[in-house]
Amino acid sequence: MGNFEYIVMTPPPFRGSAGIRFLNQLTDDIRATGRKAHRVYAITTDKGLAVGLDGKEWYKSEPDAIRFFAGSPEKCIVIHGENQDCANFMGMNVARYYLNKIGALRKVGIPREGEFKITWDTEFCDTPHYVLRTCTLRYPLEAAAHISLDNRQIDLTYIGKGAIKNPNLTRIPHTLLLKRDWPDNDDEYFYLLKNTRHLYSYDAVSSVVDDAITLGALPVLMMDDMAAVNLAKQQTYGCVAHVNDDLDKARDDFEIMRPTYLKAQQEFINQYKRNLEECCLRMEQYFGGT
Repeated sequence: MGNFEYIVMTPPPFRGSAGIRFLNQLTDDIRATGRKAHRVYAITTDKGLAVGLDGKEWYKSEPDAIRFFAGSPEKCIVIHGENQDCANFMGMNVARYYLNKIGALRKVGIPREGEFKITWDTEFCDTPHYVLRTCTLRYPLEAAAHISLDNRQIDLTYIGKGAIKNPNLTRIPHTLLLKRDWPDNDDEYFYLLKNTRHLYSYDAVSSVVDDAITLGALPVLMMDDMAAVNLAKQQTYGCVAHVNDDLDKARDDFEIMRPTYLKAQQEFINQYKRNLEECCLRMEQYFGGT
């Protein structure tokens, strides 16, 4: 094990974002490998990046302020999401975690040479140093395997990050509009998806799509970018459809391939601890650890 300690930069907890939930958990996961790790909350304000330790009090982050959270900056590795500006982390060992492609969110990250590149998916980053992911589903996989796909009467619209490229997107007629903050609790959210037939989504890279598959609702992607649609089909083992597909056939395929998708999620869980340990070792070697 290297002699580095870690600072994980994360937005405050938010149940509606799998990426934020994961970054909040990552500090504890690194500690579980026997390493020192610190969780530092970060938000973007009109005055720049603000940081804090409790998610309540915020302090302006000067370009190299983050280093002072560590006792020995040269032996510290900062892990942050793909949407951060490298100017806030100059002079530090940085691992940029690509939980999405740069530019997929409103805040566009600016990387620099010398960063260690971790990616959730090989499509999110060119030439990553390590691919690290796990299952972020909140619904138990074993229970999901026994959910009935029959007698579903509800269709949903989900806009999500689709609003970044087209702020005029609205709910599809004869559907309910699912939002990042509605339903505002897991019990109602799971109940809704377990009674949903189709989730019409303008966002292909979203935990909502994964939750829908897990709970038996077929995601139907509404975007014109067929490369993104085909990638989503590949990544979900054919468990999503495009609005122009034959949806009757898509539902039949969904029923056949959904068990494969659930099995893959379990494999992510099984491999995560070993992969995280290896990722930490790679980072420590990259930054000159002993």
